[in-house]
Amino acid sequence: MASQKTPVETGAINHPNVKAIRNYQAAMANGDLENALTVFDPEVTYTVPGNNLLSGIYKGPQEVMSYLGRLMQLTGGSYRISEMHWLVNEKEQVILFINNHADLNGRFYEWEETILFEFKNGKKYNIEHFQADQLGMDEFLRK
Repeated sequence: MASQKTPVETGAINHPNVKAIRNYQAAMANGDLENALTVFDPEVTYTVPGNNLLSGIYKGPQEVMSYLGRLMQLTGGSYRISEMHWLVNEKEQVILFINNHADLNGRFYEWEETILFEFKNGKKYNIEHFQADQLGMDEFLRK
């Protein structure tokens, strides 16, 4: 079980859109919801695949922010990211490869996922998750 608190980050960490996402993450970690909201387009959509407690389409900044809150609540605050690899392109897209781990009801789970962030006018307007093992994630977060 990984105990590292600060994730290892590689890739395009100095790109402006990556910096915006990292600033959001820092604001959320510090409970600064007002600053966290500034990174979202008002029409943002966040798609979480699968058939589990977090699956669905979250619309608008408040619903999108509620996703992380629900994940933290479900895992009793044990959710952690151990590695992050950032990729960017000229189409205002950021791809983030992540290694995660958490405990849920006494069960430990470690998983890999990819998140696609699409930006419009410097704001996140579309976010999509891709799981390396969707069935495993569904089982971990079963309804």
